[in-house]
Amino acid sequence: MIINGHYFLYIAYLFGMKKEENLPRKWEILFTIPNFNTAGSGKALLNIASRLDSKYFEPHIACLHDKGELFNEVKKSGIPIHVFQFTAHMEKRIAGFIQCWGISRYFKKINPHLIHSFHYAPDYSEALAARMAGVPWIYTKKNMNWGGKSKNGWKLRTRLAHHVICQNRSMLDLFFKDSKKTSMIPRGIDIKEFKMQPPNSDLLTQLRIASNDKVIITVANLAPVKGIELLLESFEIL
Repeated sequence: MIINGHYFLYIAYLFGMKKEENLPRKWEILFTIPNFNTAGSGKALLNIASRLDSKYFEPHIACLHDKGELFNEVKKSGIPIHVFQFTAHMEKRIAGFIQCWGISRYFKKINPHLIHSFHYAPDYSEALAARMAGVPWIYTKKNMNWGGKSKNGWKLRTRLAHHVICQNRSMLDLFFKDSKKTSMIPRGIDIKEFKMQPPNSDLLTQLRIASNDKVIITVANLAPVKGIELLLESFEIL
């Protein structure tokens, strides 16, 4: 289980990239994510990429388009950004393989040491393209989806991956039992940004919160698939 902020050093050793002072170039990590406006882990990706040790790592980011307010933060970070279609529709196998070959040539052009996918869907075309390019490819499992129509996609995505990062123990037990290529890295928070603050009496009055009320806050995308209403109903029962 790798739970500290230096897990890329672990991944680097995993693929035989030795930590030496006279490296011919830094370890280039290409992070991929569909977008920065609906993909909820965009901020987490940016935090990881921008905080890598610049002595050893050179992060790059690839996404499908440049929409979203968070994308402007990515640009301000100075991290190289590649906006291109790095996934392919695989319903038509031959056409899909041809598209993957084209994607692999772009990966080859960027020439990273490692590709780390933050895609939330069971897409395996990106992994296939990375294999074609000869670039090690890993992904973070960010949700509890696995069965149904997406089952084969997740299985292929996992089979093609060189390593899989899980965010909780349930993922390891349910999806990757006995797997030799998984690590658990729980999601964390920046304690410099999220920290205890003195009570704001004006805000308590505005929200009609009594001093002895117990307040539970959830931060989430209020989409139906998230099931936030179930959380609220459960707390009401409690």
